[in-house]
Amino acid sequence: MVHLRKVLIFVAVICVVLLLLTLAIGLIDSFKVTVTRYVVDLGGVKELKIVQLSDLHLKGFSDQEKRVVDIVVNENPDIIVLTGDYVEDVNYLKFFKSFIKYLRSKLNDTEIYAIIGNWELQAGTEYEVKEILENCGIRLLVNDYVVTEVKGIKVGIIGLDDYLWGVPNYTLINELPDIDLRLLLVHEPSAALRASEEGFKGLVLTGHCHGGQVKIFGIPLYLPRGCPPELFEGYHDINGTKIIVSRGIGSTFIPVRLWVNPEVVVIEVKV
Repeated sequence: MVHLRKVLIFVAVICVVLLLLTLAIGLIDSFKVTVTRYVVDLGGVKELKIVQLSDLHLKGFSDQEKRVVDIVVNENPDIIVLTGDYVEDVNYLKFFKSFIKYLRSKLNDTEIYAIIGNWELQAGTEYEVKEILENCGIRLLVNDYVVTEVKGIKVGIIGLDDYLWGVPNYTLINELPDIDLRLLLVHEPSAALRASEEGFKGLVLTGHCHGGQVKIFGIPLYLPRGCPPELFEGYHDINGTKIIVSRGIGSTFIPVRLWVNPEVVVIEVKV
């Protein structure tokens, strides 16, 4: 009986140590921002570099957030897109404001476009987010589009309302004039699938799923609504619709990413 008790205590200690080690790895992974690169060849010879930041979930503004901006600056992008979920509470808007002002101060002439995510609507911060963005010369697209020209390339950028909490207008995806690149920004991958079903031909950038945020043996423990299990991270080509799902930067509910590093997405598009 005494021997069995010692064995059980030993097993319990090992389990606690493994749990603490797992949490420590998760915390470390939360701060290890990686750069994920994609080349999307649409059949042309002109090149455009797009940087995507998604799911910031800011709860502060410190060296970690500045490092993210510095990574973006070092890429010297032609266009930057922000694909939603910036803060989860009105009290964190000050950190978002600091982040955006710092980003704009480093890249004053770069075109930046943004959409909202589910958290902007859940937390009721969409109007404050819009004001912060527009005060820094960043266009927020909510069921709206803009046509711009960068390096001689005509780009149509569409931003839809949130798939889960908003009312996205999918008719917009077929309203763009004759241009070189169609770029669709949606927060949830399910919206990207819907766009593909509606016949969208171009590049879709999305996020929301955090790459699963916590993975065991490569399998996410939980995927929120709006994250199809076959479309929660990475690059996908679905019936001619090119889709990139960012793992994002921040975390939600628990401040841990396990085997899922935050990422800055860099896309070289050939048009």
